[in-house]
Amino acid sequence: MKELIKEHLKYRIDKAKRYMQIFENGLKTGITETYPHTLYYACLYLVVALMQTRGFQFKTHTGLKNEFLKLYVKTGKIDYEFGDFFKEIFLFRQENDYDIVNIPDESTILEFLNKAKDFAKVIELQIDEELKIDN
Repeated sequence: MKELIKEHLKYRIDKAKRYMQIFENGLKTGITETYPHTLYYACLYLVVALMQTRGFQFKTHTGLKNEFLKLYVKTGKIDYEFGDFFKEIFLFRQENDYDIVNIPDESTILEFLNKAKDFAKVIELQIDEELKIDN
């Protein structure tokens, strides 16, 4: 059973990395419409993997976000900076998927990308910690 869980976690982490690569490729080609969506999902898949280390599954993005903030950010396991980033990228994606807004400028996009890379490192380290506790 633990091996199956580890396979699921690896799948989510790999998927997040693929989405991050898609985002970076979009920067190179100038395809801007999917920036918020793609980067958000890269981060989301990492949080899903983290929450799966505790056996959680969620039906809504809001439920996942709120539980992540409660279990990891508010307890100090993950710095508030990363909780704030996840909330920010969540709203950024929603605004760009559902509202008519301007596509962000290149400096904003690069800032989001750099924050997302840092976020990914922190989440992957926390996943490793969770797996150590479970063993």
